[in-house]
Amino acid sequence: MDFDRPLDRFLGSPAQLAVLRAICALPTGYAATGREIARRAGVSHPQEIGVLSDLTGEGFVQRQRVGRADTYRLNASHVLADLICDLFKKEKRVRKDLISFLRAQVASHAGSARAAYLFGSAAEGPMRAGSDIDVALVWPGAKPDELEKAQSAISEALRRRYGNEGQVLVRTSPLSERTARGAWKRVLDRGVLLKGPARLAAG
Repeated sequence: MDFDRPLDRFLGSPAQLAVLRAICALPTGYAATGREIARRAGVSHPQEIGVLSDLTGEGFVQRQRVGRADTYRLNASHVLADLICDLFKKEKRVRKDLISFLRAQVASHAGSARAAYLFGSAAEGPMRAGSDIDVALVWPGAKPDELEKAQSAISEALRRRYGNEGQVLVRTSPLSERTARGAWKRVLDRGVLLKGPARLAAG
């Protein structure tokens, strides 16, 4: 182990991250074959072999021969096991954090909006690193300066916290599930509700 920069050996490539994520997600004490880990990680067999060889050398995983195959399990006693596996546990909570954060932003900057939604790839997946975070506000009667301030504040807050641009779509006329068309139908059908009634039945 490199005691000055130990994470360099663990977090150096997408394949390493994918295999580490799969190893940390294994049930406690469970040993998996390399091919099973490759499937769980979504990497090729040659990539998995190389990464598991490195992780075994670092002592992060333990290898055991079972029949004709090698099996691998997390070495829970490794000094970095808790640190690295906790990162992946927190990674799973990022989308929930986004939803909670947006609900607070809508309450703060668009409190009188009738409804608000997260939609697009951030809601439905898959999302690329540079994708926009799309928010829709149903806000009948909102004034232009009120809308501009809310759009700017929510977009800037998203950029600061997540590094993604925020795009805020606003509708100032009434909306219902019966009358929704185009992008707004997608918002109601597939979006994540941030504020408002579960069903916009009356517009």
